[in-house]
Amino acid sequence: NRNGAGGYHSTQDTVVALTALAAFAEATFSSAAEITVALSQAESGFSHSFTLSEQNFGVLQTVSVPSALGGFVEGSVTGSGAVLVQAVIRWNELVDVADRSPVVVTTRYSIKDRLVGVETLQHIICASVREGEGPLGMSIITQELFSGFLPDFQSLEDVLAAHPVVKRYDVDDNGVHFSLDYLEQDAQCVTFTAARQFVVSDLQAVSAEAYDYYEPSVRGGALLRPGSELIVAELVAGGDKANRSGLVCKARTIRNGESDTGEECKCEDAANCQTCNAESPDVCLRCRNSMLLFRNQCVPDEECPEDYAHVGSGKYNRQCRKPHTCAGGQDETGQACSCSSVNRCSDCVVGAGRNQVR
Repeated sequence: NRNGAGGYHSTQDTVVALTALAAFAEATFSSAAEITVALSQAESGFSHSFTLSEQNFGVLQTVSVPSALGGFVEGSVTGSGAVLVQAVIRWNELVDVADRSPVVVTTRYSIKDRLVGVETLQHIICASVREGEGPLGMSIITQELFSGFLPDFQSLEDVLAAHPVVKRYDVDDNGVHFSLDYLEQDAQCVTFTAARQFVVSDLQAVSAEAYDYYEPSVRGGALLRPGSELIVAELVAGGDKANRSGLVCKARTIRNGESDTGEECKCEDAANCQTCNAESPDVCLRCRNSMLLFRNQCVPDEECPEDYAHVGSGKYNRQCRKPHTCAGGQDETGQACSCSSVNRCSDCVVGAGRNQVR
């Protein structure tokens, strides 16, 4: 199972294959060998010859064959000796949108330390091979960090201690990279923390990826968007913008709590977003029209992931969020929650699906 770059399915496979090839070369090598491999394709008029001799036997020679619909490549070998010839064929296929990548990646974060301006985030990235795909050998999981955040290196060391399949980590300007021995259908998840070092305005989404080390085209990815709590913290810590912290846009007017500032505004999703962040109109905080708030966007019920909870009823303030335990008005991460759908109940468990409150 040798790929076009000369690598094999895993590091172990590569060592075994190279050992076998070295033993074969030792048994068959002849300094007098000279071989010519001729290739041709009638449909495109393509022709090319490789010549191997004592002077160039250790040099990799490659050639690209023109694409020709229905064309065949013919080859012939003359001379004496042994030669390894490999053909790599690549093509595109139309697939269902649901099967867009062979690797499934999920990424999320929670706030571990809620001190405004110096938040510590706990990142959780999971990767697995999609059902029906074969296992991968050596693989890489990468998580970009929000601007202004740096990873806690002790938490990265803890990943190595807790997961034997994770062999090392690297940190660079593109994020944190974990090297794994393999990737299968059972998800491999890594958890680490990152702390805000300085405030950067207008935080953007970052990506998480997982891919085969030897075949990087076999990959998958996901986007991680900053929640409103990070953006509000950014405004509070931003100095010159501090006077606008906590301001929201509602009914086309900027409000500070219940007070109307008189300044006009407009949420990006004006049809479905009832309240948004005044500084970032694309960050919705409360939806209407029976839409669910999911990652600061208003979505219909069918776009809420199956393993998430549909919280709320009626036309306003419904949410699509992870299942959680609500106690004293807060969940496990400190986010506000409610057990209002259960009469006279202050603590409850909110499960995945619709109205799964007990």
